[in-house]
Amino acid sequence: MKTKYVLPRRRTSPLIWLVAVLCTVIAIAVIIAGIIVFVGYIVIRPRVPFISVIYTHLDVFDFDQAGLLTTQVTLQTKWENDNARAHASFYDAGFVLSLHGMEIAKLVADPFDVSKNSSVELGYTVASSSIPLNPS
Repeated sequence: MKTKYVLPRRRTSPLIWLVAVLCTVIAIAVIIAGIIVFVGYIVIRPRVPFISVIYTHLDVFDFDQAGLLTTQVTLQTKWENDNARAHASFYDAGFVLSLHGMEIAKLVADPFDVSKNSSVELGYTVASSSIPLNPS
């Protein structure tokens, strides 16, 4: 007759149980925080402010026999914030006007704010310095 040996059961260390419970609590807290952030995002519904050009006019376009081009441009832009719950701030806002890859003018605005559900119009009148063009 064979004798059966029964091994004693191992018990899980209380430290392992503590780590498991702690990880479970952290996971539940992360899930709850994610739900709160998602609900907050849906409630606020942020919209990205946008820029549109509403008016442009080429005032001067002079090309002389020496191959120098001189221009003057009037440009009106509209900065819109459709968000009803937050204002938008713009800083370092600038554009470069170019002709066939040659820089004609830089349009730069000082920092400004656009209130909730409103817009701001900025006008630029820019005269370029003489731009040398190649004959082709």
